[in-house]
Amino acid sequence: MAFFRSSKVSSFVLPCIFILLISFAIMTAITYVEKHAKQSIHKSLFTVLQITQEALARWADNHLQDLVDIADDQAVLSFTNKMYDSDSINQQLLINHDFKRFMSQKVRRYADQTFLVISPKGVNLASKYNSDLGKVNPVYQHHNEEFSKIFAGHTLFIPPVNYPMDDQHSDQSAHLDERMFVPTVFVGAPIYNHDAKVVAALIMGFNPLIHFTRITELGRIGRTGETYGFNKSGLLVTKSRFTQNLKLLGMLGEKDMAMLSIRITDPGVNLVEGLTPKLDQASRPLTLMASRALKHDESPYYDAYRDYRGVPVFGAWLWSEALGIGLATEIDKDEALESFYVTRFVFLCVLAVIILLIMGLAFLPLWFKERERDTLKKHQKNLEKKVQDRTEQLEQANYKLKVLSELDPLTRIANRRLYNRTLIKEIAMAKRTSEPLSLLVFDIDDFKKYNDNYGHDNGDVILQEVAKILTNSITRTTDFVARYGGEEFVAILPATDEKGAFLVAERVRINIEAENLEHIHSSVLPCVTVSVGIATLKGAQLCKKELFQQADLALYKAKEGGRNQVITYRLDKTG
Repeated sequence: MAFFRSSKVSSFVLPCIFILLISFAIMTAITYVEKHAKQSIHKSLFTVLQITQEALARWADNHLQDLVDIADDQAVLSFTNKMYDSDSINQQLLINHDFKRFMSQKVRRYADQTFLVISPKGVNLASKYNSDLGKVNPVYQHHNEEFSKIFAGHTLFIPPVNYPMDDQHSDQSAHLDERMFVPTVFVGAPIYNHDAKVVAALIMGFNPLIHFTRITELGRIGRTGETYGFNKSGLLVTKSRFTQNLKLLGMLGEKDMAMLSIRITDPGVNLVEGLTPKLDQASRPLTLMASRALKHDESPYYDAYRDYRGVPVFGAWLWSEALGIGLATEIDKDEALESFYVTRFVFLCVLAVIILLIMGLAFLPLWFKERERDTLKKHQKNLEKKVQDRTEQLEQANYKLKVLSELDPLTRIANRRLYNRTLIKEIAMAKRTSEPLSLLVFDIDDFKKYNDNYGHDNGDVILQEVAKILTNSITRTTDFVARYGGEEFVAILPATDEKGAFLVAERVRINIEAENLEHIHSSVLPCVTVSVGIATLKGAQLCKKELFQQADLALYKAKEGGRNQVITYRLDKTG
């Protein structure tokens, strides 16, 4: 009898102990899977965030470089000096009219933009809108510290702000309270006088809805993921994916948009579920993400937190000093953990089955466990595929931006920026191989007369034709052709001595003349011609500055000697 009771106890206790051990193992596995899933989610979100930041930085750099090129144009300094010297409003309006016409040519490839020239005291010297003249610029008033950097010789990037603009179809003056406030991204560059002192700032404003926020829209993952930016005040500076929801929740008016209207604050409850927050919008604290980002705390945070709708989300964030904004990529917790929830449900079902069948099916849990691991991997791959698809789109956008930054928009050949990088690379190669390196500088003869008599549009066509002839005439794969600026072009000829460079330059000159492009106002021939300066250096003499100065001096001699000819620096020196 005692033995029978002992067997019953043993048959009860041992299964219970085994069930406890199995339960502990499964709960530990669930905890591990959850932790690993959260880490994977954060890694994926941070990857998207970094690519978005790089794309935004490239967009800003391209626009800043274009603005620096315009600010360096002597015509801008001339307009600025005239504005300072003008003593009547009518004279200022005439000068501003000429400046607007000049800027419209320079920035015609940009859509929906504005431009200003601002004095060190913040006064508008020139503007797209006549009503701005003579007034203290509102952006300068609110970003005085940033503007001080321009007048110290640095470029400026101001993330989206509301800026007052006149009706684009009217050039009439308007009171400030009658003007539209439009979200605008500003970039700025200093205008230097001939003494290399900053006399004013050239500012351009762009509609962030056209390009800036489209880049962040590419960072939207799945059904609920979004990537957005915010400023130092925690104010949203990009479009929100949930604009319609925000209007339904009463956080936005029917005609309002989230950009520059929504502050990234924590309502304390999930507003989407219809719960009522205890604090109004003005009193709410920043979300955990915004609070940490503004403190430059970018350490990984694997748990969920409430976003500005109160919805639990996972996120990654960073603060970009270059752009002056914070960036965040978030996805709703429920969507992000869909794979984990499935896995957890399956694990718990397995545990229930094990409890029922543990005595007869000791090995069944192992089979289920393996099965659920495969399920987890499948769901994780689905999430990773979504991230990969978005990543590829962002990489393609980055590649297109890189290509645009290295091409001259008019002639579609390499621009001056790519030329500078290529010349440095070829000089280094020539020094290693002890081969000569030749630089050709081309200048279209009497091009100003062509523009004055045929018009700038026809002048652009001539630039395109000359670029095409250069490309077709200089055919070695190692050679490099670029537009240097204005009517000047350059060609880099690696492993080419003076004689070879002269033959190439003469071939180009003859081909351009043979094209017989009409130019009856030329002082040389009744067709378009070019003058060419050549410089060739090798070994220790090779220097970027010296090489260009020699070629430029030879070009000067070619133009001084009657144009439509080729002069090399060595031959020029020896007479």
